[in-house]
Amino acid sequence: MKKIIIVLLIIIVGFLAYDFYKDWRRLHPDNANYEVSEKIDITYHDDSVLFSYYEAIEDLNSYVQYEWSVNDVDVINPSDDDIETQREIKKYVSKRALVKYLENKLENSARLKSEGWTNDQIQKKELGITQQPQPSKVLPLYKDMLVAYPKNELKTGSRGVLVYEVQKLLNKALKDSIDIDGVYSTITTQAVSKFESAHSLFPDGQLDALTLEKLVEVTTTSVN
Repeated sequence: MKKIIIVLLIIIVGFLAYDFYKDWRRLHPDNANYEVSEKIDITYHDDSVLFSYYEAIEDLNSYVQYEWSVNDVDVINPSDDDIETQREIKKYVSKRALVKYLENKLENSARLKSEGWTNDQIQKKELGITQQPQPSKVLPLYKDMLVAYPKNELKTGSRGVLVYEVQKLLNKALKDSIDIDGVYSTITTQAVSKFESAHSLFPDGQLDALTLEKLVEVTTTSVN
């Protein structure tokens, strides 16, 4: 008899513990909180967009928690398919879509800034204000100078006026401060290689016609 009572007590305690766990889980769902992305631009040109993004996340998380704890509706992983659940899921999808829209805008801004864009340039791009880059007037001059070098390329050990000009362009393109001395030194080679890597060119550190054209293009035109 005692064994039966003990078993019954264990079963009752088990049910109580399960009910308690379910109530706790209702208030602590694993995937309820949408986290702020670490990839957004926190210096975005429009502060109101940042505010709206944070506000939209708070609204989304509050909605999920409320539906879970008060109305017993899991809008993230619904177990029911009744009309009420479908209506709440539709609201959830709409709120999440707003969060993702703002998040994508802010993440795209951060990506552009990593490529050297400014807030003003990003704003103009978003507004559809673009300007076609004008053909460089100085490129033919540089190319004529390049032809004077063996194999039509500059490399470690080269000297001259073109090296001097290229060093100035590299400093402008890379925002570095290599010595402008007209000597194609190891530092200059490394700078050219860095520039080539940044612009999907073969990073051999030698200034051939393709690298020269891209260098002049980057430093004589601006993104608007």
